[in-house]
Amino acid sequence: MKGKYRFKARTKEDGRWVHGGYTHDAQTDRHYIINSDGFKNNGAKLFEVIPETLCMGTGLYDVNSVEVYENDVLHGIALGTNGRELERYLKLVDLRDGTFYVLPDPYVGNNIRDFLSPTQADAKDKAKCSVVANIHDEDYKESKKGAIL
Repeated sequence: MKGKYRFKARTKEDGRWVHGGYTHDAQTDRHYIINSDGFKNNGAKLFEVIPETLCMGTGLYDVNSVEVYENDVLHGIALGTNGRELERYLKLVDLRDGTFYVLPDPYVGNNIRDFLSPTQADAKDKAKCSVVANIHDEDYKESKKGAIL
């Protein structure tokens, strides 16, 4: 599905990630992802999702051509103008007041806060970042148990 607004969330049925359009049924208070990838075959599929796991797409891709979503954790290598490595980092993609930010991973503890822009997420020679997890992934949550925020 290619579109202006794309979302992902975990299904209530089995907890797997699904991607597509988002809708909320106010009468039943159920949340759904409409996956239109199936249009090629049998039409769209509707998945009931866990609303707390809903993540909006940024419209950007990492160095591996993986879509970047809100609440994704990015691993990156910041390079200086001379091409030398300055630092390695983990940052969290956050949506605040209609703008995507790249925040420090709360478990790492640095205080850098940047806007997420195509030059940061897509420029393979400047910001070599890749999606490594999402805060709603069980293995990510498990690895952070007991950490001080």
